Formats: sequence, C-alpha cells, structure tokens
Amino acid sequence: EPNYPRTESVDPAYLAEKLFLAAGLVWAGVYVYGGSMRPVLARVNDLLLLDAVAQLIVPTTIIAMIVFFVVFECVLNAAAEVTRFAARDTYGPWWNATSFAEFSRLWNLPVHEFLLRHVYLDAMRGGKGRPRPRGDGGGDGGGGGVSPTVALYLTYGVSIFVHEEIGRAHV
Repeated sequence: EPNYPRTESVDPAYLAEKLFLAAGLVWAGVYVYGGSMRPVLARVNDLLLLDAVAQLIVPTTIIAMIVFFVVFECVLNAAAEVTRFAARDTYGPWWNATSFAEFSRLWNLPVHEFLLRHVYLDAMRGGKGRPRPRGDGGGDGGGGGVSPTVALYLTYGVSIFVHEEIGRAHV
C-alpha cells in the first residue's frame, strides 16, 4: 500500500489502557502457569499421559488465549497508537468460523491480506495479468496462472513453510 491511514495525534489514555491491559494479562498468565501448570509439570513423569493432558489442557488454552489477546489487541494496537497508524484490523471474529478456510482468513488479517495479494492472486495470474476465471481448466486463461485450487494449496504451503521457518529461528 502506498498510503496508510494516520491518526492526528497519539492518545496517551488509549496507549496507557493497552499497556496496563497487557501487563495485567501477562500477570494473569503467570498466575495461571504458576497455579495450574507448574505443579502438574513438576510431577509429569509420575502421571499417565492422558492424565497430564487432561490437567494441562484448560490452563494451556487460557494462556494461548491470553497470548493471542496480548499480541493482537494490546501490543499491536499500542504500536499502532505510537506510530499513529489508523488501520488496526489485525483479526476478525475467528471464534465464529465454521470452517478451517474461514478461520485462516479471519484469525490474522495482515498475514491473510499479504498471502492473498502476493501468493494466491499472483499464482493465479502467473505473475502478470488478471486471474484466470474460476472453473477454467486450460487454455491461456487470461493470465497463464494456475487454477484456484492449486493457488490455494500453494498459498497454504508457503504459509506453512514461512511460519515453520520463523518458529525455527526463534527456538
């Protein structure tokens, strides 16, 4: 995008709200870990696998939700406020998704938009021109790209590869 929407100024109250919310949620995550996970992990070798999983699943889910909210709601909105970036749609209502495809479009909008623009549509265009119409199985297709199904699988493959490499770099 050549032009991004901007706010007029930084709102200190909004910034403080996001920072205090993040700090409180991190504290809550530490509390959940210390009270619910650490005791189980300390004796995990003495437990059956199913018992350990049953005791860890709820606190692990709570911490995962806390991490999601802290990153996507608190940290990114605080960073957007500091930089006066006005477009703050980082996730959609992924909790209402009825399919994996819908979930993958909603849970991380910036990644979805990037992959849509730079992998999916480019694959359908063949690097140039307009995307081939749906259902077109051959011919020049108006752009020489792949079918929507192949573009979809290619997009998932690129996403998986990049996320794995990012994860591997942080380990």
